[in-house]
Amino acid sequence: DFGTRTCPIWERRLWMQSEYLAFKLEAKSCVDEFENLRKCGARLKFDDSMLHFQARNQVRRMLYFLHDFDKHDNGTFIKTFLNSLMILHFSSWQIQSDENLSFEVNKIKKQILHVIQEHFTGVRLPEGVNPDHDLFITLNRRSKEVRQSSQIVLARFSEDDFNLCLCEKDNGVGGIRRELIFEGRKGRVDANLSLGLPFLDYVMMRNFGEVGQNLKTAYVDRLESFKGKLLRQIDPIQKDGIMIIRLRTNHTFRRQIFAVRNNTLEVIDG
Repeated sequence: DFGTRTCPIWERRLWMQSEYLAFKLEAKSCVDEFENLRKCGARLKFDDSMLHFQARNQVRRMLYFLHDFDKHDNGTFIKTFLNSLMILHFSSWQIQSDENLSFEVNKIKKQILHVIQEHFTGVRLPEGVNPDHDLFITLNRRSKEVRQSSQIVLARFSEDDFNLCLCEKDNGVGGIRRELIFEGRKGRVDANLSLGLPFLDYVMMRNFGEVGQNLKTAYVDRLESFKGKLLRQIDPIQKDGIMIIRLRTNHTFRRQIFAVRNNTLEVIDG
């Protein structure tokens, strides 16, 4: 439900018990009603018809609908209330006059690659490690419960083979909506992945270290379809020998290529 996820910064401001430091609603109406509910939520007054946690939920809802947030908030409360870290970006794409992406949005390309790499290898990779500049598709057992430190690489693509762009689509009611697309660069890779709002929220939550949620089935199917398209475009050069990646203790991959030449097995670092 909206409002059940709390924002620590705002929770501290809302429930101050000192009257001098008490939060004031910036709105044209319902200010007195808001203050009564805020006092119930802060346990400064008691109401037999409402428990304190119910009052707090009502305060958060009134804050969302009525408060005039200043620019320094950067949408922190709204994103937390709606439980969507990318909702404001998604909303801004719908009203902007062009299809250009801000530098801030382009930064999430590496975070998207991180999540795709986890899915393609079946290995959870912690945030903060030095990223690999290649995207690997491996032969694995698709089980995160089994540590798969060594895997055979079926295909490898450079991160430069992909780009982020905005694409216009029919919204079903006679208008258009813009959606973020993870696409192969023209002349290199002919495949793209549509990144809806739930997927982008998942990417951002993984970036902040939240590992409890799983990717929705619909997006797992999209990733599998995207993987199939990539596998059908393997360059013949990639089929020369077998590449194996080994997961190091620092959570980076060591690449080794095994090839037979002149009846001799050669092993080189990839």
